[in-house]
Amino acid sequence: MHAERLALPRGEIKPGEIPTCDVTKMTYVFSDGKQTKVTVLRPSSAASFQILIDPRFTERGIVLDNKRLISQPATQKAWQGETVGKPPEEFVQTVGAERNAFHPTNALWQTEAFYVKDGHLEFVGNDKDVITGNFTVLGYKDGQWGIHNVSLNNGQPDEEHAQALQDMKVGFDIPLLVKDGEVQPLETYIGHPRLLADYRNVFDFAAGKQLPAEYWLHIRSLLPQTEEEGKRLLHAESVVTDSEGVLGPTEVAKLKKIIAEFGLDNTLKIDELGDATRLQIASKLPFNRIPLFGIGHDAKNNLVVVAIDGRQTNSAGATLEEAAMIMKDNGIINGGLGSAGGDVWIVGKDNHTVNSPSLQNSRPVPSVLVIQ
Repeated sequence: MHAERLALPRGEIKPGEIPTCDVTKMTYVFSDGKQTKVTVLRPSSAASFQILIDPRFTERGIVLDNKRLISQPATQKAWQGETVGKPPEEFVQTVGAERNAFHPTNALWQTEAFYVKDGHLEFVGNDKDVITGNFTVLGYKDGQWGIHNVSLNNGQPDEEHAQALQDMKVGFDIPLLVKDGEVQPLETYIGHPRLLADYRNVFDFAAGKQLPAEYWLHIRSLLPQTEEEGKRLLHAESVVTDSEGVLGPTEVAKLKKIIAEFGLDNTLKIDELGDATRLQIASKLPFNRIPLFGIGHDAKNNLVVVAIDGRQTNSAGATLEEAAMIMKDNGIINGGLGSAGGDVWIVGKDNHTVNSPSLQNSRPVPSVLVIQ
């Protein structure tokens, strides 16, 4: 992998940029000849940070498509037809024109994930008095960004971590792709809730094919959701999942037809077992290149945000391993996976789009991190 750096001259503010945040644009070229566009944000020591959240997620909760991930159609129905989330431009209407803003992580799109806002935990309503476990948090406190370990029991931190959180202005839990300056093996974080919620962030369940949207609409509820299954996929071992009540005969028939039409019969097999649908992944899946945010801090404890654009002819996105190498190359000492897919959109000054997303318009999200 090598990079062609297209850095903007320091001190020259381009459309969408703000004085408190340097922007660097570059193109990375991978060993197979594919390339991807990367935008790096480096807020200065004078920058301020705040997280803005759509309160409906914390107050009402979400309807799940599987054990952890939101079903947006079902959530919209439960919310009486209201749009699920808000476009980033709508979030920042009241914070002034000179700012960068983006949706930082998958928190609120899923359970077992959270933000820290002014010392308080903010998680989706489903997790209230429930979320339990040990988490790694990238947080901003005392004027510095750093990594903090947080232990939660039924939504509450223990006494030691409660004090640490109390002084934290902004924070979010992330799976670490880079730790102490070294790229982490995928197996060390394959069981993180961020990945368990949607293994499409890791594996290409289309096996390199361009499949219709209907395929993704139905297959996502059948995908593996455990650490053991993720590790089996990493080692190219067969994985079988049984999901009850998620698909009817019509949807199963459509999936079977798509799989046959695109020649995936030797990779994916689907069967009906009474009320359950069985998915068998019978052969090795390639790693998936996706648009994503890599977020972390450098050696001086300053925030570094890496936006990797994808799903375009001239920008393929990156696998998680490739993203980790790009993050390390841009000085991130500790950092992890942020939001991905169509959420990778940076709104700059006067709502100018700072990065190069594949979508024509930004889509609704549950939160934004604002840099001013």
